[in-house]
Amino acid sequence: MVLLHQRWRRVLSFAVAIALIFWIIAGGAVPFTTAFSSTATVAKAQTLEELRQQRDQLDKQLDVHSETDERYQRAEKQTDQQLRQLSKTIQGTDAWITDTEYQLAQAEQRLNQLETDLERNQQTYEEARSAVVGRLQFMQRQQGAQGWALLLQSQNLNEFLARRYRLNQVYVADRAARGRRAAKDFHLAPASAANG
Repeated sequence: MVLLHQRWRRVLSFAVAIALIFWIIAGGAVPFTTAFSSTATVAKAQTLEELRQQRDQLDKQLDVHSETDERYQRAEKQTDQQLRQLSKTIQGTDAWITDTEYQLAQAEQRLNQLETDLERNQQTYEEARSAVVGRLQFMQRQQGAQGWALLLQSQNLNEFLARRYRLNQVYVADRAARGRRAAKDFHLAPASAANG
């Protein structure tokens, strides 16, 4: 807008200067009396020379203003181009942020689900562990008496042998569980001692 205003001002100044030159050349500044005609001719010649100089100065100023105007237009085009590029960059960044926020929300949901599953699995594990520990402790206390009592309750030889076989499997599994527990306790003890 400022450039347009400056351009109109230059064009108007140039037009006024040309109109003034034509007016002087056409005789508008010559006095009507003949007594002053020689002085008027000298004044006219001086005025004409001055007007030519002014015209040359105006031409030079117009050239300078034209160059300045062109520089401003190039700068404006470059700025517009940079603004468009910046707008594209901002749009790309907004899309990336939106995508990242979506991925983050999905990751948080997955994390919450995994934490819930972990808590539930830990609770199930602790319940099963407590049940096995209680059973092992009970069997250790009652191992001999209960086993014989169960075998002696058999009605025939096949039932006796089947019960003996099942008891033997239970004892083997219990010994293996105790061995694993002892090994686990053994491996945890040095780590606890090192941390303590």
